[in-house]
Order: sequence, then structure tokens, then C-alpha cells
Amino acid sequence: MAPMFKLADSSDQALVLQLMQEFYQVEQLDFQDDIIAAAVDQLLHNPHLGHIYLLQVAGESAGYLVVTHCFSLEFGGQFLLLDELYIRESYQGQGLGKASLEFLESVAHAEGINVIRMEVNQHNTRAKAVYCKSGYQDGDRTLFSKWLT
Repeated sequence: MAPMFKLADSSDQALVLQLMQEFYQVEQLDFQDDIIAAAVDQLLHNPHLGHIYLLQVAGESAGYLVVTHCFSLEFGGQFLLLDELYIRESYQGQGLGKASLEFLESVAHAEGINVIRMEVNQHNTRAKAVYCKSGYQDGDRTLFSKWLT
């Protein structure tokens, strides 16, 4: 069955947070309830920042993707950042990663955006293979972060 992508709204917040907890556990990321809940709420209420899409297969929640709007001189202005893409384990290996990337590219085209970027954990070789097979290139860069709070 073909996947469906539903634009999440505030009524989906609990489901989004549940899926995020699953994803963060799989990726061994620190899930800070208050910070993440506030960020999800902000994104759901400010579409100029980006969107959360629920990935559904046969009416069931198979995962989600988070897309944010960013700006870079190097990349000619506005670009989309695929901030998170999660596909539940029971749905992996069914082409949903590729379908999610194709959906994201259609979103970019509709918004007149020519560049999509993402970050992926080095240990996630399966995701990296899907991205490379879909035409994404490893920028051979290291992402640095500093929390100011």
C-alpha cells in the first residue's frame, strides 16, 4: 500500500512526541521532554519555521519527518533541512525512506526551493545508504553544536 503523508497539526502533538521518543531511543539521543515538547508546539504553530509530517501506511502510523526552513549564502538562499526522519522498525525495508525523500523533494519544488540538507548519525549506515542511493551527497563536513542554555 502506498504511504500517505499527513501534515501534523496541534491535535497530533501527542503522537508526534510518542514517535519522537521511539526515534530518540533508537538513535540513542537525549530526549528532554520539556524542551522537545515546547519545540514541537512552536513548529506546529509557526508554519514559516517548517512542518512535521506523519507517515501513514494503511491508516497506521509508520513514522514521521520534520522539515525546517533554513538560509545559507553558500546554497543560494533558502533551503530545507530534513531535521528528523523516523520509520518504525516494523515498516523498514519497504521503500518508505525513499518515498519520504521523494515526498520531501515535491515539497521543496512546490516551495521553489532547490536544496535539501540533512544530518545523519555516522553509525546509521542504513539511512546513509538510502540517502546516497537517492542522490544525496556526503558533504564531508562535521557539524558542531553548542548549547547556550
